[in-house]
Amino acid sequence: MIKRLEGAMERNDLREKMLVLLEPASSIIQPSNSTESINLVVGYNGSPKSQTALDLTMWIAHQTRLVTQKEVIVQVVYVVDEKQIRHRSDIFNIAEF
Repeated sequence: MIKRLEGAMERNDLREKMLVLLEPASSIIQPSNSTESINLVVGYNGSPKSQTALDLTMWIAHQTRLVTQKEVIVQVVYVVDEKQIRHRSDIFNIAEF
């Protein structure tokens, strides 16, 4: 996951810059009995950077689920460039047939 993030950010030093802190057992989050779900929203357009954003969001959702035991909902919003919309409407213009 870190390697993919490095590639998307065009960096190769994230592993060296990361710091992992060990927390005392008393500060670990206790599972919640709440029925509230956690919602995460990510934009996606098919680019490598948006794929990385999606991967990270899914990873965050997984880790959040493990820690909180709450339902985690990931909503992916597909973002279409305005130029793509015009280009596709020209291609699929049924009125011309």
